[in-house]
Amino acid sequence: MPKVAFIVEPEFLHRHWGVRVYLYSLAKVLERHKWTVDFVYPEVSSAGDLRWYKVHVRDESLFSSAAPSAEGTPSDVWAALRDVAIQAPSRQKTAEPVPPGRRRPGVMPIGSSLALEHYDLALVTNPWMVRWSERLPARMVAGLVFDLIPSLFGMLLDEGKPFVFAHQHERGFRYFEESCDLVL
Repeated sequence: MPKVAFIVEPEFLHRHWGVRVYLYSLAKVLERHKWTVDFVYPEVSSAGDLRWYKVHVRDESLFSSAAPSAEGTPSDVWAALRDVAIQAPSRQKTAEPVPPGRRRPGVMPIGSSLALEHYDLALVTNPWMVRWSERLPARMVAGLVFDLIPSLFGMLLDEGKPFVFAHQHERGFRYFEESCDLVL
């Protein structure tokens, strides 16, 4: 069975709702085609070296109900989401107890390298999170591009401009060009 690592950022389950849903959907498609899919993230340790962790996602509701939804024209959607964003917090009702596994997914340390996992594909899901320079140890490495505007700023601006997010993208895209077999 082929094995793929979706390289995600440490805050994957709490940020970027659209990216999360897209990647989870892609993982489900790959699993239907008999791929083993791991969600893996890097984090700098207190000693300053990069450590890798595998996050086990057990609850699909983390993806399906994690954000408000709206439909209609673009202005209707904008208005609905804006109303949710500026809405005063409602009074909290007493919540039913949540089993520990649903509150926080399991995380397993892998170590300082992905080599022992023997991935067929490592998919770097966000260019802005690249903090390493060496090629990831997988038969094939791919980079995934989402945002066009930061991408253009990152490629066109000189170093030192005040566009931090764009420069994070630019660093990731340089990695994509130098180390990835495929850019999607």
